[in-house]
Amino acid sequence: MEERITLCGDNCIECPRYNAHTETELRKVAELWYRVGWRETVVSVQEIVCVGCSSHYNALWEDITQGKAHLR
Repeated sequence: MEERITLCGDNCIECPRYNAHTETELRKVAELWYRVGWRETVVSVQEIVCVGCSSHYNALWEDITQGKAHLR
């Protein structure tokens, strides 16, 4: 199985938030996250949307995984 583990700790390939492409799908994710206790309320579509990590974060992640970054 293909994986893409990112800074948030999720596998983008399996993440319903990252893979939601319509407002209806995003609303369903927001409702799910509320029901399982990951949010205190059903959040807005704008808050739940994920467009993936920026190139800055991808570069930082490569540094972390290769032992080049010093984390505090």
